[in-house]
Amino acid sequence: MIAESTKPDSISLEKLVVLKPDLVVLGIGMGKQVAFADTIDNLDIQTIVIDNETLADYLKWVKVIANINGKPELYDDALANVLAPIQEILLKVPAQNNPKALMMQVNKKGTLVAYRSGTTAAGLMKDLKAINVGDVLSDEAYDKTKGVDKVTLSFEAVLQDQPDLILLKHSSKNKDARGFVAKQFADNAVWNAYEAVKNDAIYDLPPNFYHYKPMKNYKEAYEYMAKILYPEIFGEQSKTYE
Repeated sequence: MIAESTKPDSISLEKLVVLKPDLVVLGIGMGKQVAFADTIDNLDIQTIVIDNETLADYLKWVKVIANINGKPELYDDALANVLAPIQEILLKVPAQNNPKALMMQVNKKGTLVAYRSGTTAAGLMKDLKAINVGDVLSDEAYDKTKGVDKVTLSFEAVLQDQPDLILLKHSSKNKDARGFVAKQFADNAVWNAYEAVKNDAIYDLPPNFYHYKPMKNYKEAYEYMAKILYPEIFGEQSKTYE
């Protein structure tokens, strides 16, 4: 890593000048990495800017990077071991009577956001034909340049279009998201009016699949989500994760 720290936007231009790599790969949504692209190009170092938000993006960039490294067979492996099993899952998804779900995140300050289908995690939910109630929300303060399709969440805003399921997206720092929201919203009348809350249909999402990009684990991420949405087809999924 050519950086000053583990933060994604801490690229060290001084180290780049010394090491003179053939190629620098930058990621949209990875802090301010993209802002370095022109500067790095001016150092006569080639750059690629990757937008890796969906399964299609992942497969596209696997193909590009595999070809750059002279190993096109790695793309064939991804098609066989990632895409093909996911296609089998999607073929089993019913075409109607699909569940409504809210994917949300809350931090310790009480800030609430809902994830729309443009994100990696909620995009999986869309592929599995769930109805994302967060997609109807709008947010004037939302900044699309940040690369994350999320909006400020008001429980009242989705009360009329109640979700059947609530999916809690969080980082590895908060392993008991279910317990956290139960305590945080214990006295919130609107939250407690949700049928999903009354039915305890609230699921912690593993951060390695849904907070971070699942990458080679896309198949497992689809399987996990499919069990939440369609337990009668794919089997029961625990409401917490190991």
